Amino acid sequence: MPKAVGFSLIELVVALLIIGIAATVVVPRWRKTGDQRGPWLSQLNYLLQISWQDAVVTGKLHRLRFDASKQQVLAEVATAATGSSATQNFQSLGNKYYQATVAWDPTQLILTDFVVGNDQSALKAKQSEPALLIYPDGLAQPATLNFSDQRGNFSIRLNPFSVQLTEHAGH
Repeated sequence: MPKAVGFSLIELVVALLIIGIAATVVVPRWRKTGDQRGPWLSQLNYLLQISWQDAVVTGKLHRLRFDASKQQVLAEVATAATGSSATQNFQSLGNKYYQATVAWDPTQLILTDFVVGNDQSALKAKQSEPALLIYPDGLAQPATLNFSDQRGNFSIRLNPFSVQLTEHAGH
């Protein structure tokens, strides 16, 4: 009688069991590495909503400033109710009820471009610290921030009407 060629059922079950155990250990660790976009974007939207609400209530200009030297995004309010964003002085929006900063690791998440509205000439960020503006009438400055991280390039865009940031692949 010729010898059968192939694997027995027991050998296949043992192999699948080993693959399954390895997958339960490796996949969760693999998913956690480097995925900072979702939680970070949620925190930025939280800061935007706080700034938007305060801008409408106080009638003052607000901004989210991306400060790479301090490795954070800061929510700030204008000290005066009138004037352009270029002539305004700003102070932190934080108080005892909420934090007005979001940590930002510029070694993991690199800001490559900052575009205000549809002004393509602003691609080479004329500002040393880009800022998203929220006006007292409840609208925001349309802007696109282009980033690069270990997963590749992506953009976040500020919708001026809903005052929400959304992620878009590539740029």
